[in-house]
Amino acid sequence: VEASRMAMITLLMAIAVTQSVRELHLDAKTKWPHDVVVHGKKISGILTEMYPSADGSFFLVIGTGINVNQKEFPEEVKKTAGSLALELGADVDREVLLASVLRHFLDCYDSFLETMDLSGQKELYESFLVNKGRVVEVLDPKGEWQGTAIGIEKTGELLVRRKDGSVEAVYA
Repeated sequence: VEASRMAMITLLMAIAVTQSVRELHLDAKTKWPHDVVVHGKKISGILTEMYPSADGSFFLVIGTGINVNQKEFPEEVKKTAGSLALELGADVDREVLLASVLRHFLDCYDSFLETMDLSGQKELYESFLVNKGRVVEVLDPKGEWQGTAIGIEKTGELLVRRKDGSVEAVYA
């Protein structure tokens, strides 16, 4: 159960980053499950990890990288990476951006705590989903296959419609 909640928290942070970037008047989209893109270039990635506490409980660390004021990228990621400054043509105040991301995350998290799933944020996440309605490749251990991304489950899995019309929830 903790792993699925951890995955949902990652999606909440993706919503928060996307909303904050959109406040800068950029058409940010979410690439399921944890990347934020602008004009097809990745400007943010999120990695959530769970650690045990001494008292037997656990805590989460939500690592959120946002390319804010970078002007250059290494050759190997130049074609796929972007930054807010490059998109806007001006530097962004990182503290203002951070405050916005945290504000949006807390709003999302409050909604999450009411249901302990993404039902309160599902529609919003899907409106940001860059691959919604597009063909995606699923790398399944049982065999790769293609289908059309149609949205997410309230528990965060990507819903993909197979060619035969059946819908499968993809976890990772």
